[in-house]
Amino acid sequence: MNEFFLCLKNLTPYNSSMITNPILKSIVSLVMLSVVIIACSSSSQIEPMNKPKCDHISYPGVGICIPQAPPVITCKDIILRNFTVFLPDPHGFDPDANGVGCENGEKH
Repeated sequence: MNEFFLCLKNLTPYNSSMITNPILKSIVSLVMLSVVIIACSSSSQIEPMNKPKCDHISYPGVGICIPQAPPVITCKDIILRNFTVFLPDPHGFDPDANGVGCENGEKH
């Protein structure tokens, strides 16, 4: 939520005195407010402070976010199966080093 207010604080206000028609002024103000709320809400959700950073080096799959180690997690801790793994593989999801993590049936 703090990121949202920081985003609002950093915006440049528009000059509403250029619009003379009161109805048009209201419409433009509502549209601008909606754009600001959507833009700031989106930007505040990009990297929430309490969300762990993803390790896209070892686990590069689209839509995959496996947190950086430490702490070390195992296949039992995640629902993903058969995903791409590159070295250094800090979580050890690919013990046979074939490039596939948490293959079906693995219990580690």
